[in-house]
Amino acid sequence: MKKKLKLIIILSVEFIVILAILLLIFLAGKKSYTVRFELNGGTLISGNVEQRVTRGKDASPPTVTRDGCYFLKWSTSYKEITKDLVIEAVWEYETTEGITYTNSSNSNYCEISGSYPEIGGTVYIGAYQANKKVLGIQNGAFENRTRITGVYLLDGILSIGDNAFAGCTNLETIVLPSTIIHIGENAFKDCVNLKNVLYTDMLEGMTKEDMADYFEKSAAVLPDGLERIEDNAFGGCTSFEKIFIPETVVMMGSNVFDVIENTDGGEGDQTDEKQRTIYVYTLTEPPITWQEDWYADVENVVWGYGEDKEEKKDEN
Repeated sequence: MKKKLKLIIILSVEFIVILAILLLIFLAGKKSYTVRFELNGGTLISGNVEQRVTRGKDASPPTVTRDGCYFLKWSTSYKEITKDLVIEAVWEYETTEGITYTNSSNSNYCEISGSYPEIGGTVYIGAYQANKKVLGIQNGAFENRTRITGVYLLDGILSIGDNAFAGCTNLETIVLPSTIIHIGENAFKDCVNLKNVLYTDMLEGMTKEDMADYFEKSAAVLPDGLERIEDNAFGGCTSFEKIFIPETVVMMGSNVFDVIENTDGGEGDQTDEKQRTIYVYTLTEPPITWQEDWYADVENVVWGYGEDKEEKKDEN
């Protein structure tokens, strides 16, 4: 009887051990991962932005929205998860009505050719028009559209033409695409109320509070990758207190940041009442391809600024 009891105990222990091993194997095969959905300036409507997902299962994308944009896609698949993931929302601006485009024979791209005279408020310009990539804004496309108060340009646009936004006297904010490489002559001339220039990469991770704080300042932060700025591009933009120029600018025209406006008699009057400073990122002197009078009447130029890129952000 004792031998049978002992045998039963041994078999029971072995059975429990085997069950434990099988359970561990099962749990190992069911490892879970963290999936985090980054909203990139969007607002959560429903769902969870961070989830634990069992190996091989799908994450559940949240429902999100963003003012002035429509949701385009998530940056990567949330199906059959096999590792920790950060998945970003990709947004497309809802392009404002009243913008005209070129009829390019090339089916892949087009440019903005003009705008209706009554266009106003905040203007959103997306990266695509009828499945064509928008590569540029032609000369004078928004010239003297005095009702415009803000412009948001999505990545993809490479060039802003001459006088594109000249005379937009109520324009206060422009978000440039991070893809921009060229700003034309007089592009923002006499935009006297323009005080906030930033670019799309800066918006990533910005909360509404961050944006509100930034917009209280008067700064123009030009995007890394910008290569050419033509004559008088920001001439007469008297509201800037700080201007940040990236090291990628290889050509700078004359009087790019001139704040002297011409009177009816053709004489120059100093209209700038603020002490403005230009910060040139990392460069310690102007390249030979920069015009000597590129900054005209701006006295304070800081060279070699921002060896640490965080310094650039902190200054703002």
